[in-house]
Amino acid sequence: HPHAAPVVAAAAAAVASELRRADLSVDLLLQGRKPKAAFKHADRKHAAFVVMVAPDEWLQADRALVVKELATGHQAAVPFDDLASYLLARRRPDLREDPPPPPP
Repeated sequence: HPHAAPVVAAAAAAVASELRRADLSVDLLLQGRKPKAAFKHADRKHAAFVVMVAPDEWLQADRALVVKELATGHQAAVPFDDLASYLLARRRPDLREDPPPPPP
């Protein structure tokens, strides 16, 4: 894709804004790095997930993103509109801001 870089950068900025609105911490990499470099960066930052914008998927109707959960290696295509809820539902319990319910 000769014009993929501006599309990916705009999409990544939109994704980061949406996730920040959901009170999720986001570290945005806009350099055209290989996935391996992005995963190493995420690991150094102790990130739980890496969300990747792929031009072919983003340009589809559901604007799907590739989400990789670093602890398990599980990878899924997630529509943009479902991304924040998908990540919130899968956060590690120790990273949630809500305190656990008291024991009965």
